[in-house]
Amino acid sequence: MAEDLIKASSEMGLSINFSKTKVMSNISALGEVKINEEKIEQVTEYRYLGQVISFENKMEKEIKVRRANAWKAFWAQKYLLKSKLGLKTKIRIFQSTVLPVLMYGAQTWALTAKQLKKLQVTQNSMLRSILVVRLSDKINLTEIYEKTNTKKVRVTARVLKFKYAGHIVRDRKDKWNVILTSWMPHWGKRSRGRPCTRWSDKLKRSIGPDWTFKATTRSTWKGLVVAHAQKWAVEGVVPRGSPHSPNAH
Repeated sequence: MAEDLIKASSEMGLSINFSKTKVMSNISALGEVKINEEKIEQVTEYRYLGQVISFENKMEKEIKVRRANAWKAFWAQKYLLKSKLGLKTKIRIFQSTVLPVLMYGAQTWALTAKQLKKLQVTQNSMLRSILVVRLSDKINLTEIYEKTNTKKVRVTARVLKFKYAGHIVRDRKDKWNVILTSWMPHWGKRSRGRPCTRWSDKLKRSIGPDWTFKATTRSTWKGLVVAHAQKWAVEGVVPRGSPHSPNAH
């Protein structure tokens, strides 16, 4: 396959950069891989187009990188986000320069509730920093999001994923993203224990096992995404004055 790729590339005037070419496989006894007598390095994880590619704990590693990069982007804009600019201007800067870094590649994520919470905590902390609000001030998160008029990343991540799922279902059937979404292994059974979260699990739980059929109609799918986005927006919100509210007495 690699030799065919080199041949097709050379016909278009392109060449392979062997120093940047890596081999990653879930087969332990893969053996040495050479292309045109050049030995290709074998790795356990790799960064491709800004995303972590790995067979082990991929999402944990990706979320860690996303959060770290988002904070770098946040502090890079410190002179604006911590300045005397109006709050509306600060939030526009935050949404256009920081949130895209935090949410990069969210369409392809298969997140657990714990991982989703980590992303949300990151956004909460950033908004508190912009507003100069401390945890000890016991300001309800509902008030913070109302004041900043900002969408929560846990909602944005799900909406992006659901929209992308609709595009995949309605796309050409010979594309790899479509094939991999519907592919089912024909050998053996899963090992014992709780399986890892799959990309389509949230889609099945929210829409149903027939989500692929519903997604074929653009208008129907769009309506479902909007309805579920409204539902997600109020998930976990504690009413002011309730016994569990930080402001309750």
